[in-house]
Amino acid sequence: MSVMTSRARHLSTALITSAVLPTVCKDMIARFRILLPFEISLRANQDLPAEAFTVGEYAIRVSPPYQARVSSRDMLDPATTPYQIVLNLAPAEPPSIDPTTTIDGQATVLANAIQIDVQKPDFDRRFTLDDGSPNPGDPPVSLFFDALNSVLRRLRTRGRAVNIRTLNPDDALWRLEFLDDNEALLERSADKMRAKGGINLSGRISALWDGYWRDAIALPRDHQLRPWAELLLDAEALLPNTIPAVMLAAAAVECLIGTCLTTLAPSDGQAGALWEFLTNRESFFQEPSVADEASTLLKALTGQSLKEQPELWTAFSELRQVRNNMMHTGVFATGRNVKTPVTKEKAYSLVVGAKQIAEWIEQLLPQKDRRPPVPAPVRVDYRRPVLRAEDVPE
Repeated sequence: MSVMTSRARHLSTALITSAVLPTVCKDMIARFRILLPFEISLRANQDLPAEAFTVGEYAIRVSPPYQARVSSRDMLDPATTPYQIVLNLAPAEPPSIDPTTTIDGQATVLANAIQIDVQKPDFDRRFTLDDGSPNPGDPPVSLFFDALNSVLRRLRTRGRAVNIRTLNPDDALWRLEFLDDNEALLERSADKMRAKGGINLSGRISALWDGYWRDAIALPRDHQLRPWAELLLDAEALLPNTIPAVMLAAAAVECLIGTCLTTLAPSDGQAGALWEFLTNRESFFQEPSVADEASTLLKALTGQSLKEQPELWTAFSELRQVRNNMMHTGVFATGRNVKTPVTKEKAYSLVVGAKQIAEWIEQLLPQKDRRPPVPAPVRVDYRRPVLRAEDVPE
């Protein structure tokens, strides 16, 4: 069993485009394929129906999950570039049978991709519009992700599928190709695209070095993580799954505040009796709120209040608002009377804020009740080409 540390790494989404000649056809197809970061077992040779519907001028067809020629495991091979994976999202012919899993006694395959076709007489595939601004996309990439996530949410709900989650363009490998009515890739041109794709690399590096190892084994063998510290680590690990990550971060902060007050509170004499009266009432409605604990009670016990730290108090207040909105109205948003939906960027900042709050409150605890210090840092570099010259077709 090894001891590791994690550092998130993120590489920006790359947009890859190639050009086409104008093509006249009965109906043009915009074919979108995406590699799923999870796998779904399907009966082999099972013919599942596609879902067909329209959104405005677009006719949309969402095909059932299939097994692609590549998998997310191919990303483990440093000789394979993400661009090569994006180019190979077509169905495997034939798909490989999974020797470990059956459904009602029948053989299965592991599906790891979804295809969405959008049809329209013609698409505006220009790189730039008449005013010189970039073409936002026709169809827009958001149309495909809306259709994709609608299916994924329904699969997650009906099957109570914990491994299935929604995706966005910033955390997936996908490719969009423009085809004629014979499903052939359109020809090249200098001013129109025939394909584009999204490449995103994100993950965590676990590194272990001599000083870190020595510091870790120097801790008592019965060492246990504090519950609030465990919650905080798990909150960060859940990203980019924003709702559970932020809710767990809010729980971690609340747990730490309670731990801090319990540790520092008087237990004897009149002071102990008064503390018991304040914090152990017959109805919890009579007890101090978490905000009262982080401000008034914390100041009474330590001489310092989280409310006196403006940036931390703002982060604390927003975490509480998100937590309360989710618990009482089912809305993932900040604010009380006027609610603002939590974006992915905001969710990340809330988890970071929870970590900063924890670091500030922790220094109010006795040394024995704090986490051991982080080992002296080392530099960890990760380099990997997104594509190579030989990946790009002539």
